[in-house]
Amino acid sequence: MLRMLIAEDDRIILDGLSNCVDWHKLGITDIQTARNGKQALETALHFNPHLILSDIVMPKMDGVELANIISKKLPQCKMIFITGHWELEYCKSAFKNGVVDYILKPVDIEELENTVRKTLKDIQTKISMDDFLKGTEIKLQQAMPLLKAKFFTSLLNGKITDEKYISERLSLLETGLPLKGIYEVLSIYIDDDSDFYGTGTALKKGLFEVALSDKISEIIARHCSGLCIEAQERQYSCILCFNEDILDEQDLTPENVISDIAQEIQDTLLQQLGISVTIGVGQWVYSLQALHQSARSAEQRMHQRFYAGPGHILLADRATQQQDGAFSYHEIQKITDLLQASDINYAVTSINNLLDRLKTQDSANMGYSLGICAQIYAVLMGSMLEMTNFDSGILTEKCTDFNRILHAQTLDGARETLVELCTCIHNRLKESRETESETIVRIKKFVKNNYKEKISVAQIADHVYLSLSYICLLFKQETGTTINQYITDLRIRESARLIRETDLRMIDISMEVGYNDEKYWARLFKNKMGMNPSEYKIK
Repeated sequence: MLRMLIAEDDRIILDGLSNCVDWHKLGITDIQTARNGKQALETALHFNPHLILSDIVMPKMDGVELANIISKKLPQCKMIFITGHWELEYCKSAFKNGVVDYILKPVDIEELENTVRKTLKDIQTKISMDDFLKGTEIKLQQAMPLLKAKFFTSLLNGKITDEKYISERLSLLETGLPLKGIYEVLSIYIDDDSDFYGTGTALKKGLFEVALSDKISEIIARHCSGLCIEAQERQYSCILCFNEDILDEQDLTPENVISDIAQEIQDTLLQQLGISVTIGVGQWVYSLQALHQSARSAEQRMHQRFYAGPGHILLADRATQQQDGAFSYHEIQKITDLLQASDINYAVTSINNLLDRLKTQDSANMGYSLGICAQIYAVLMGSMLEMTNFDSGILTEKCTDFNRILHAQTLDGARETLVELCTCIHNRLKESRETESETIVRIKKFVKNNYKEKISVAQIADHVYLSLSYICLLFKQETGTTINQYITDLRIRESARLIRETDLRMIDISMEVGYNDEKYWARLFKNKMGMNPSEYKIK
């Protein structure tokens, strides 16, 4: 319902304006009056009208001055002047201050009603729009936790990698996290929650989840930027962002801080909520675009829970640290890189070398050896799903091989199963590449011939005589990766080969594969291989 104030110093005219029109029919339910400008201002500030009908010439304060003040104090209020011919030019000076129209004296009732009706329609439209926007904002704020969780879940799963889209979402969701930075993912698994998930009510379960997420978020906030989201039942993902300048000032590394955070989370949840958790720590990456890599490595380390037992913090190479640090996850990951490069012989040789080293370790008991074999199997299976499409029959067959490894009576028996899996992946990759469309083959051939130069997707599109957007979509659909990522992967694989097989300096290798900035190349290499080029050469 609308409110209106009528300001007129002539009582007869004031009474006439108040009663000459059925204001209630127009939607005005509350009317107040004033006999001078000062009284009109005081009433308006208290009454907060939607519309003011005002004379211009009034005692104590004229209508133009009133309009100037009202426009500042009550910017949503509209004014209509009632004026004589000789005042017309003067009243026009107030039109920039909320005055929307004027009516000449003597007042024509029909003109007055039409003018007010038109103005009220505009006011109602503005009120409706404001209400809609306010309601939308409230709904958006209410949905913000869910939207954030959905967005970051997509990042963790690698479903979102477009930099522009990520940047826009960060701004919309007001996360406070930068696009670029040192990021690391923690995967937290609830070891024993029977009180909550087994017999607890839905309400109790919901309260527990909120309490757990809030407690973890509080701990994160004390050390760095980040957030905690529920990944699935009994499992949470924490996204941590470290400020490199602050780390340098305090002479810290992400590894130092992450270890403290993980330990504090584990201790706090056990002491305050009475629950045990296992925490898998992912590798650190340099952007939100690469966050899925950290999430994947955290999840892979969480697989060690089966061998290490509940209640552990599974840092990088935790299982191997317990056995004199003889193995690393990155050595296992290198096998999949070799398969991706179609180097089946070197991949099999790498498996044989890893397993042969187990025989030389006195501390490597059967359980530990099978654990290493299981890790290799898990990494290979993950790569199989990522690198090509396998039908359900082959997938089921290869999944049953896991039992063969766990129940293998000899190391050579487990070795045979792993080599068979490598061969299967290699053959399927070969078949997949042979059936690629002609366009994809041409794109890959162009990249292979020109990756040492500075090439762009636009250049590739021109080469195959297709639009940029089309080749991006086609390449993604047929290969499961983007063209830019394919170029980067090819360059890093070639870098790894040059490091292994030549004595070139690192700066020469970076330039050989198309990177003039050695530091940038080293960062990309570490993101892909899990270690910097110098470490890779040593290993």
